[in-house]
Amino acid sequence: MNIEEALVVLDTVLKNASLSDLQEQIFRYSWEGQKYSEIADRVGYDTNYVKDVGSKLWKLLSNAFAEEVTKTNLQSTFRRQWQKYKQQPLIYLI
Repeated sequence: MNIEEALVVLDTVLKNASLSDLQEQIFRYSWEGQKYSEIADRVGYDTNYVKDVGSKLWKLLSNAFAEEVTKTNLQSTFRRQWQKYKQQPLIYLI
């Protein structure tokens, strides 16, 4: 699974909600295995602020998936969710 597939799962699970730009950047860079300090340097925010936003993001995803999502289990959780997503029929709204 790549980051774009993960974002499709994310959009599907969050339904009407969407991530802020910073949340998406944290998600993308965490997917790549970067540390919060590295993410903070890349996005131009304080490390503690990035950690706080990241923590809230993992809680949001944990609630959406009904399983704990953390920075360290992000990819394995999304692989499991991707399998569920692929097994569900697609419903198109017209």
